[in-house]
Amino acid sequence: MLACLAALARLLPALAVLSAGLSGCARTAEDGLPTELDLAAMPDQETWGAALRIDEGGRPRLVLEAPYLARYDRPPDSLFTRFGPDPAGADSARVQAVLYDEDGRPSATVRADRLVYHDEERRFVAEGGVVVTTAGERRLESEEVAWDEESRQLRAEGFFRFTSPAERVQGVGLVAAEDLSRYAFRQASGELEVEE
Repeated sequence: MLACLAALARLLPALAVLSAGLSGCARTAEDGLPTELDLAAMPDQETWGAALRIDEGGRPRLVLEAPYLARYDRPPDSLFTRFGPDPAGADSARVQAVLYDEDGRPSATVRADRLVYHDEERRFVAEGGVVVTTAGERRLESEEVAWDEESRQLRAEGFFRFTSPAERVQGVGLVAAEDLSRYAFRQASGELEVEE
């Protein structure tokens, strides 16, 4: 029995080193191991240098580019994709979406800090310093602009600034054709050039 105790005494330092080494491999919540809540909020898919193209009748309808994409599939009715800057801060480029008309010609370009595309509703919401420009030199600026694919409309519920070669309007609550050729608003002030 004394021989066994002596052998065990010689093994104790080795067991202590092994135990310390193994405990160093374990991650705790303080070390950044995601909690159950964190895991539920994580995207189902991620990609960097993302591009999305939606075609309609063989013609482009939307071409979207972003530094980062996170796709969330939350049954039964929530399927959406977030586009935006790289969460690690490696690429802070803005999101760009080019909208196309029925003939496949670009109708507007949307630039924003972030964009969420809702698959089922076929619409996106651009957020953060949103700027919409058209070939007709029309420009819409707002903090948030929604685009509805089916109705081909842009909507800025909050403050907006709209400029064109003949108009400068700012206000609250704008609804416009996606090429900004027609629009209506709730409250506005501005300047219009009237040809006589």
